[in-house]
Formats: sequence, C-alpha cells, structure tokens
Amino acid sequence: MNNAAITRNCQWCEKPIRGRSDKKFCDDTCRNAFNNHRTVGEYNLVRNINHALVRNRRILCRLLADKEAVHRISREKLLQHGFQFKYCTHILRNQNGEPYYFCYEYGYHPLPHEMYLVIRQTNNS
Repeated sequence: MNNAAITRNCQWCEKPIRGRSDKKFCDDTCRNAFNNHRTVGEYNLVRNINHALVRNRRILCRLLADKEAVHRISREKLLQHGFQFKYCTHILRNQNGEPYYFCYEYGYHPLPHEMYLVIRQTNNS
C-alpha cells in the first residue's frame, strides 16, 4: 500500500495533514487547542484548589510579622481576608492531640470564642 494514498486529518480541525506518518495535528495551535480542551475539566478542580491553598498561605503569611512566631485572629477577620477553611495541605496534632491545620508551612489552630492562633512551622517543630 502506498503511504501517499493514505489521507490523515487533524484531530482538532479535521484538515488534511501533511508530513510525518505519525503526525496527529496540522500545527502547534491545533495540538495545543486539542490538549487544552481535553484537560480543562480534568485539571480545573485541581487548579482551583491549588489557587485556594496558595491564597490561604498568603493570608496566613501576611498575618505574621517577620519576627513574630504566633498571632491571634478572629474567624471573622480571616473570612474577611478571603480565607477558605475547607482547604489545607496537612494536619498536625500537638501533644494533647489538638489539631493544627496547615497551608504549606503556615498553620492555624482553633481557640475558644471563634479565635485562631496562626503559626509558622519551622524545621524544629
């Protein structure tokens, strides 16, 4: 069978493809469009969660001054800053079993009266 007689079409725009026999797209634009369309739903959730985690980390980071090890803040103030409590990277428990929720190296611990203790995790802790 003659390879010249085989007609292949672009997987995105369906125009005829010229070139290598294993080529699937007519150009980089079609290849990128196809891959972006294929993965948009798959990665949209992950992208949104990562964005929320980074935003939470940034909020906690701003609350701690350079030399400050801990900071107390109300739940209301955290929410006003745009903090989303449902997203954290990991949870550590202190010696009493109380949870500390972390967004990367910055964490928060619930206190009475809807207050939170914000901390920065160090290599020693």
